[in-house]
Amino acid sequence: MPHIFISYPSDEEDIVCNLSSNLKELGVEAWVYSYNKTIGKTLWGEIKEKISISKLMAFVVADCSEKSTGQKRELKLALKKP
Repeated sequence: MPHIFISYPSDEEDIVCNLSSNLKELGVEAWVYSYNKTIGKTLWGEIKEKISISKLMAFVVADCSEKSTGQKRELKLALKKP
């Protein structure tokens, strides 16, 4: 089970790769869509599932985050989490 779900704008994939690697070295599992997606699952179905089972959510903010509809949707899903 992922411990941290990382939300990020696609322009910041390199930063997220480094962040995920650093977390892994510390023994923390992170779920990053571009690296951990499951073939055959729907994009938003899988994202919703992973947010719901994650202990924490990291939100990578960049200049392009304001325009990222995906990040906004992920944040709304996380805020609805019980």
